[in-house]
Amino acid sequence: MGYVQPEGQYYPVDKILKEYQEKEKMITIGINAKYLKDALDSISTYDSDKKMAKIDIYDSVSPVIIRTGRKGERENLKIVLPARLRDD
Repeated sequence: MGYVQPEGQYYPVDKILKEYQEKEKMITIGINAKYLKDALDSISTYDSDKKMAKIDIYDSVSPVIIRTGRKGERENLKIVLPARLRDD
């Protein structure tokens, strides 16, 4: 069983990444990937098949706040604490 790479025109990911890397970063945070994954996995869809989340990041030491729910519906709120990053 082998995988054959499909032929064709690919999305220019390298070009897009380069464009973003040339811009000034607004903020960099460290976060435990397991906690973030658990918070996102626990998002309830409230009878909808769209799992949308609003993620608020205030600064590198404040909690990451994840909100879901449409206007007028019950809000599903998750908070994930940041982790300290070693200086680069």
